[in-house]
Amino acid sequence: MHAPCLRVPSRLAAAVLAATAVGTLVCSAAYAAPGAADGHDGFGPGYAIPDSDGHAASSHIGAYGPPGMTVYGDYETFCADPTRKGPDAAGGYTGPETVEHWTSSVTGRRVPDAHLAYASYIVGKYGQTRDAAQAAAVDAAVYEWLAGGTYGIDGARGKQRLAYPQVASSARTTAHRFLAEAKKYAGPYRLTVTPKAPQAPAGAKVTVTVAVTAQLSGARVPGVRVAFAEAGTHSQPGEQGQVTTGPDGTADWEFTADTKGTATVRATAKDLPGSALKILTPPRQQGAADAAGR
Repeated sequence: MHAPCLRVPSRLAAAVLAATAVGTLVCSAAYAAPGAADGHDGFGPGYAIPDSDGHAASSHIGAYGPPGMTVYGDYETFCADPTRKGPDAAGGYTGPETVEHWTSSVTGRRVPDAHLAYASYIVGKYGQTRDAAQAAAVDAAVYEWLAGGTYGIDGARGKQRLAYPQVASSARTTAHRFLAEAKKYAGPYRLTVTPKAPQAPAGAKVTVTVAVTAQLSGARVPGVRVAFAEAGTHSQPGEQGQVTTGPDGTADWEFTADTKGTATVRATAKDLPGSALKILTPPRQQGAADAAGR
C-alpha cells in the first residue's frame, strides 16, 4: 500500500469568472532524527517527538522539506498516513496525482470528500512555512481531516503529539483555528461579477461588484485579490485594475467602458488555496510503522 504525501504548490490564478485553484499533495509519516534547538529536526520545520510507545525523538510533527530533507522539489510536504513509514524510507516520490476520495488507514473508513478540500485549503494557505509551530499545527489539522480516530486533534495520540514540552503550546490553538477556517472558506470557489446598474451612457463610469464564494459552506471569502480587464480591449486581467475582497467577501471595481453597446468584464481571482487533494507516490511500498506507529 502506497503512503501518499501533501505538497504545497505554487498558487495559480483562477479561470475567468470561475474561482478555482491548484491543489496540494500529501505524503506519509516518517521517523525523525533528534531535534535541533530551533525546532527543525533534520526533516523540516517541526519537532522531533517520542513515538506512541515513548521512544525519544523517534517521530516528527510538522513538515518535511527545506531546510530539512528533500521530498519532492523545493516544497514543504505533510503526511497523511500515520501508519506508514515516511519520506526517509520511501526512496523518493513521484507525482503529483489528483485523488477524488480518501480512506483513512487509521479508521479503515472513507472520509467525507469535503475533508479533502479542507486539508487542501490548510496546506495550500499555511503549509509553505519554515515556522516550526505553524508546521506542527498544519500537520495536526491534516491528520484531523485525513487520518482521524486516535490521530484526530482530540484523539488520544493527536492530543499527545501536541502536548510534548518541546512542541510550542501555540500549535494546538493554531490548529483549531485552521480547522474552523477551513470549514468556512475551503473551495471550490465561485466568482461572480454583477453590475450595479444594468445600463450607462457611453463614456460614463460603470461600477461592478465582485464576490468570491466558498461553495461548500456558501460563505463569502475575504482577502482575495481579483484582477479585471474589459473584454475586447486587448488588456490582460490586472492591467486595468484590481481589488481585494473586504470582510464581507465582496469588492467594487469602477471602469469607463471604451466601446458602445455591451461591455464584457473579465475577472480573475488570484492566490486561492487549492480545493483538490493530490498525492506523491513512492516508487516502492513503505512498510507499516513499528509497534503502535507515530
